[in-house]
Amino acid sequence: RQEEHVSWKIEGNLPFKIRFDQGSKNPFESECKTESGKDGELRCRVKSKNVQRGEYKYSVHVFSCIPAVSKIRIY
Repeated sequence: RQEEHVSWKIEGNLPFKIRFDQGSKNPFESECKTESGKDGELRCRVKSKNVQRGEYKYSVHVFSCIPAVSKIRIY
């Protein structure tokens, strides 16, 4: 857990939302609203050292596009 933050950026600076709707709990701090700013970028901090290690599945929602399913791994 060298880096306690995860960042996302969508090409073209499109706004997007991250949703943990694939069966995984949200491993990020409550301040992370999981919605990008107008610059199409989102940065979230992992809750704490007590967050369980493993893969967290989520979907990325961009206006007028089919959501993409992805995952992150927390070590």
